[in-house]
Amino acid sequence: MDPDNELSAFTLPQLMQEVQSRMDEMVFLGKINRTSEEEEMMAGFTGSTHSCIGLCEVGKEMIMGRISNDG
Repeated sequence: MDPDNELSAFTLPQLMQEVQSRMDEMVFLGKINRTSEEEEMMAGFTGSTHSCIGLCEVGKEMIMGRISNDG
């Protein structure tokens, strides 16, 4: 981590808690490759089940659009 970056003072759960407090609805998915054989998945979400699933669908469409625009 960059010691000059203010965010490096916070743990990932602390950062997620702060982001969630600022959103009405959100979905976060992330993966950390700990080693070549070990990975860690993290998910954070705020809002109703319906809104979170809707956000996932919108995200999927955005990713598919990016893939088709990339050539």
